[in-house]
Formats: sequence, C-alpha cells, structure tokens
Amino acid sequence: MKKIAFWPTLATVGNLICGFSALAAAGGGNYERAAWLVLVAMLFDAADGRLARITRTSSQFGAELDSLADMVSFGVAPAFLIHNYALFRVPRLPEEYAWAASGLYVICAALRLARFNVETDLSAEAHKSFRGLPSPAAAGLMVTSIIFLMDEDIGRSLPKIVAGFLPFVMIIAAVLMVTRIRYPHLISQLDTGERPFSFLVLVVFVVALVMLAPQIGLFLIFVFYTVSGPIGLAIDQVLERLATSDSDDSLF
Repeated sequence: MKKIAFWPTLATVGNLICGFSALAAAGGGNYERAAWLVLVAMLFDAADGRLARITRTSSQFGAELDSLADMVSFGVAPAFLIHNYALFRVPRLPEEYAWAASGLYVICAALRLARFNVETDLSAEAHKSFRGLPSPAAAGLMVTSIIFLMDEDIGRSLPKIVAGFLPFVMIIAAVLMVTRIRYPHLISQLDTGERPFSFLVLVVFVVALVMLAPQIGLFLIFVFYTVSGPIGLAIDQVLERLATSDSDDSLF
C-alpha cells in the first residue's frame, strides 16, 4: 500500500479524535461536552464515506480504519459516558447494573461493526440500508439522551431517577444493533435525486425543530429513527399475513 486517500482518511481521523476527546471529557465529568463530541464524530463519519465516493477512492484500508474509529466513537465512548453519567446522577444506582449495560453495548457495537465489514462491499448500492441499528445511530440515541436530560429547564422538571433508566435504554440499543431489522441509510436517501414534496416538508420541519430546540429536536430524531426499524418490521409482517390470508381465501 503506497498511497491512501487523503481527504476521506483525514475525516476518519477527525472521527477518531472526537471519540477520544469524548472519552477524556466524560472521564473528567464534562458529560455534555462529551455528548456533543460524539455528535461531531458522527459528522466526520458521514463525511468520510461521501468524500470517498465523490473522489472515487473507496478502499479496504479506509473501510477498516473507519470501523476502528467507529468502535471508539460510537462503541466505547457512549458506553463509558452513560456508565459515568448514570452513576453520577443516581448515586444509589448499582454499579454492576451500569457496568453490565455498558459492557453489553460495547460487545454488540463490536459485533455490529465486524458483521457489517464482512457482509457489506464497497459499492454505493450496498449502503442504501442497514441490517441492525447502525452504531452511530445507537450512539446518537444515547448521547442526545444526556443532552436532553442536562438541559437546565428539563433537568429541573425531571427527577434524577430518570437517568437510572439510561443503562436499560442502552441495552435496547445494543440488542437492536445485532438484529437483522432493516434501517434506511438517511444520507443515501438524500442522494437519490427527486423526492416527493412531502419529504421536503418533513426535512424543513426537522431542521426547524433542531434549530428552535436542539436538545429536544436531536433527541426526538434519534428516538424516531431507532423505533422506525421495529415499527417497519411489524407493519411488513402484518401486511405479509394479510396477503397470505387473502391468498388462502382464494383457494376456496
């Protein structure tokens, strides 16, 4: 390997540095900064793939480096952050509970990334959707939960015990990462050319919500994306059963 793609690799390194910085911030008790750093890492993660496809420099080296950076930024950093934040907010929370949830999350994130590398090639077509909740989305769900809870107005209205449910939410996110539930690739969806007018209205509404209330808006975006997979699966199964029952009725 004599040459590497400069701009995509630089974006991946930015992702990795943000993940490390999030770990350092969480270790120092600056939980909100750590959460925002994970979100910035997501921007770098989205940029490296786009830059690689734009410059036509996708490579196995870039894919492996991206997975290593994702493991730090979207695997270890969110788990460490939730572990420390939950124990900080709920002093009587059993440490074994927080440790077990964080450990499970790290393991599932590693399994999710390894499976993605094995089952997905470098073509753009292979990145239209995901099997299992993507690790950046899982990390986004966790860190926006912290941003939401640390808002001054929201924090005063909610009891501290609410933070004790974060490890349980992390377990759910961990399980969703290793399932086969389909999730859309949102960045690729924006690159498909013409879209319905309703799609434009939805994007404008989401952007306005994030600008007006970023703590609530970002949190809701990741919540809706996380539950969209199971809801979509349930709808598909209901439609499939209805179609099967209709075909059975036609036999008589």
